[in-house]
Amino acid sequence: MIPIYMSMVNGGIQGTISITFNFAGKANVNAGVMGSIFCSSAIFTAIIFYFMYRQKLSPHDMLGCGLILASVFAIGISGSTGGDDSEIDTGYLIYSVLVALGTGFLMSMQSLVLKKAMVDHGMPPRQ
Repeated sequence: MIPIYMSMVNGGIQGTISITFNFAGKANVNAGVMGSIFCSSAIFTAIIFYFMYRQKLSPHDMLGCGLILASVFAIGISGSTGGDDSEIDTGYLIYSVLVALGTGFLMSMQSLVLKKAMVDHGMPPRQ
């Protein structure tokens, strides 16, 4: 069943990445801004693993999550006020950000499926 779950999650990731960049193009936003939002998967993974496996975050982990959030925020601010005078379509911008966050969540689900395969099914990490 694990390969089926992985295929579904990977297909979802590929689809949402395509949709994200499609909406970003229609919103006239730099694609790098959307790509940086995919880093939210680290935050989602930390939250999911905390609730599913009771994994605690060390102070270094929390600092890393904070730096990721600050970096994504800084890239978003600089990308939205950047160079050209073209107008940004707010509706498509909201769609692209939401789908990019959904992509980050799916990337976290990929980590969860791999962890479940290792813990519940005894698969070694290097398989």
